[in-house]
Amino acid sequence: MKLRIKLTEESINNAIKELERYKASLPTKMDLFMRRLSESGIQVAETFTQVQLDDMGTLGYLVEFSCEIEHGKNTTIGYFVGKDKAKYISQWVVKDPNTGVEVVKSAEVSPILFYEFGAGVYAIDGHRGTFPSDTASENANKEGGWWYKDLDGEWYHSVGTQPTQPMFHAWEDMKKRIKKIGKEVFKE
Repeated sequence: MKLRIKLTEESINNAIKELERYKASLPTKMDLFMRRLSESGIQVAETFTQVQLDDMGTLGYLVEFSCEIEHGKNTTIGYFVGKDKAKYISQWVVKDPNTGVEVVKSAEVSPILFYEFGAGVYAIDGHRGTFPSDTASENANKEGGWWYKDLDGEWYHSVGTQPTQPMFHAWEDMKKRIKKIGKEVFKE
């Protein structure tokens, strides 16, 4: 915003009114700025959740991205949020090494965490690494991963899921666009 002021009472009063109008418009402009920036991030993040997670398929429909804005007395805070719409329940059969009895194991899994950080051998520092062997199964740690038996007795091989990092990529995209969107929203 640029103001031209002459050193007259009328010019100074007009400048004060102009500044008051601009000040009153700032909360609305902040909301618009945060929503536009988040829209950009949401598009990028959604792209990275449409990727198939190795042997798990695509779980992007279980993930949701949004913008949440909080207004304080003198502050406005915007959050780019990624959250699960549902959890993924994983069940498998393992043999108890002490008794030899097969038992069903179950875990509730966050799809957004799979996408952001990966799982299995990929989750170690975000890079493909090694996975400790499981002495309870003769099929463990073959082909760089592990084998597991589902509830129907079928064996499957897995190395985990490669991270696609939707939140990271959204942040990188938003950083690139922050000045451009700011100039568009706050121009006057």
